[in-house]
Parts: sequence; C-alpha cells; structure tokens
Amino acid sequence: MPGEDIKERNEIVRLMSLSDDTLLAELGSSAHAAFPQDALRRGRQVLARLRDATREAICGDARIKQIAQDGDKIALAGAIADLLATQFAVTPAATVSVLLVRSGVTDYCSAYWGPEAGDGADRR
Repeated sequence: MPGEDIKERNEIVRLMSLSDDTLLAELGSSAHAAFPQDALRRGRQVLARLRDATREAICGDARIKQIAQDGDKIALAGAIADLLATQFAVTPAATVSVLLVRSGVTDYCSAYWGPEAGDGADRR
C-alpha cells in the first residue's frame, strides 16, 4: 500500500536523524533479557551478530545492490529493512538497516560486489 511505504519512509528518515548510540540502545533494549543499563552494549552485540548472519542475503540481493549504486540511502535502508523483516524476522528491522547503511553497505558487501561497486556518493 502506498500509505505503508510513506509511513516506512518517514520512520527511516526519523531514525536517520538519531545518533548511532541512540539506535544501538534501541536495538539493545528490544533484545530479549537485556537490562536497560546494558542496552548500548547489547545493541552493539546484536548488530555485530546480525551483520555476520545477514551479509550473504543482503549482499546477494540485486535490488539492494542497485539501490546502493543509485545512492538513495533512504530507499536503501527501506530495502534492507524489508529483507531483514521478511527473511530474518529482525525487529526493529528499520533500526538495524539504518545502522548498516551508515556503516557503509558498499564496504560491507565488497566481497560480493567487488571494487567497482559504488554507493552513488561523490568522493571528489
């Protein structure tokens, strides 16, 4: 539904405005058995585990590669969130996808995409 797409895009824009530590704490707080004072540390652990577990699926997705090359970070985060939610039942998928996009999807996928893959960023 178009309304769902707009809602998801607005949520990603909102998440993009938050700091990494805030996003990691949110991720850590959503993890089972995490205590609030450990949320940031737990978020880092969860993200590291998810980065490894989801790399092949994310980097093997032709749509994600194309969006990364086009340089639309909001659309890229949305595509990754969709994949994480549907294939891995990750929650909060949008939070994880924003953290992955910020860390550099092209570098994250370099073993799959090769050095010729770009993220649309002008590095002059």
